[in-house]
Amino acid sequence: MDVDQQDSRSPSPPPRAVLKAKQGKGKKFANESTMLELINTVNAVEESRIDRKLNRMAEVAKRDSNQQERTRARQKERRKALQDKKRELLERQKRRVRRPPGAAAPAAAADGMEGAADPQSKAPKKRKKDGKKVSFASGV
Repeated sequence: MDVDQQDSRSPSPPPRAVLKAKQGKGKKFANESTMLELINTVNAVEESRIDRKLNRMAEVAKRDSNQQERTRARQKERRKALQDKKRELLERQKRRVRRPPGAAAPAAAADGMEGAADPQSKAPKKRKKDGKKVSFASGV
């Protein structure tokens, strides 16, 4: 009989895992070179973290300064527009010529506008009072 045929007739138990003998972890004593390597790696990590923070802070400061510049520019434009409008209004006011109510406007008369010579035509009309009184009921 072959070995293969014998295995097919009677099942054999599965092979057991080989157990390793337990050994102590052992102590590793640090020497100078391993300590220096460890310190160098820790320093490199800390330096990279500090560099990232400094770069981030510089970027934020740059963004803030750009924002402040844009804000100042907008405020300057608004002030300029306001000053221009004020100047325009003052020039209009200076151009106006105040005339006494009885005097005719020479520019209006020259244009041939009707009723321009009559200062009464531009004056608002007064309403007559009807004499009606309105009383509200008290004590209701």
